Amino acid sequence: MVMAGSAKVRITPPIGIPLDGYSSRKEGSKGVHDDLHARALILSDGKEYIALASLELIYSPYNVTRKVRKILYNELGIPEDNILIAAVHTHSGPSVIGFHSARRNYFVKEYLSLLPGLIASAFFNAYKSLKEARLGYGKGEVKGWTINRRKPLKGPLDNELIVLKVESKEGSTIC
Repeated sequence: MVMAGSAKVRITPPIGIPLDGYSSRKEGSKGVHDDLHARALILSDGKEYIALASLELIYSPYNVTRKVRKILYNELGIPEDNILIAAVHTHSGPSVIGFHSARRNYFVKEYLSLLPGLIASAFFNAYKSLKEARLGYGKGEVKGWTINRRKPLKGPLDNELIVLKVESKEGSTIC
């Protein structure tokens, strides 16, 4: 039997935080168009757990990931090797690198200090929502939807889209 639980938690930083992705961009955020989230999924066979998270950030800082893994191990007993935390690589999110002036880095450090707890709370909520589930898998070709941004631009493309669907035994979507 497979058990699954999912949750999302808002990780939108305060307005004014430096944004990442373009070195020429000097100003901080001016508002919020859409909130950013950490989305967590926990899967279990009743003996072991796997924890996955997707962060709407440019990347997942090592020190943040490390702290979350320690929290999950200490609180839920999930081995650190069973935890994957990745980012979607958005250029519309907060700076998590910290290559800014001391004043601007203050915002980044404050945000980064809150991030592990927010991500961990997504996992805790997913854990609390564990229920019997079934998994579905599919893949298809998405030719024309991908590009190669690196030189040579005519280089190889990955045109395969792989999807995992997790649903309750009643058929409602978990993730």
